[in-house]
Amino acid sequence: MSVNTYIKDLLGYTHRELLRKKLWELGFLEDTIANQRGFKELLGKEYTLLYDLALQTKDGRRLYAEFSSTVYMVGQKKMLQCTLRNASEKKKPKK
Repeated sequence: MSVNTYIKDLLGYTHRELLRKKLWELGFLEDTIANQRGFKELLGKEYTLLYDLALQTKDGRRLYAEFSSTVYMVGQKKMLQCTLRNASEKKKPKK
């Protein structure tokens, strides 16, 4: 329904491209099962918090994010609000 500018800029996708993707499709293929598991947890608890979620940018780069999400009702519709914070700098080896 909506995508904020930060995630579009972070991952390099357009608004339309992001709206067509499932949450778990934003990660790398080897992370799909973990991402689907996190989404299933979200639907069960109606909230989730994941650290070091591996995301893939449109040009193929790997980013790590801190991800939190909440399900809430607007009228008769369930809405999903996700918050991502780029945590890639934390994953870099210290020199």
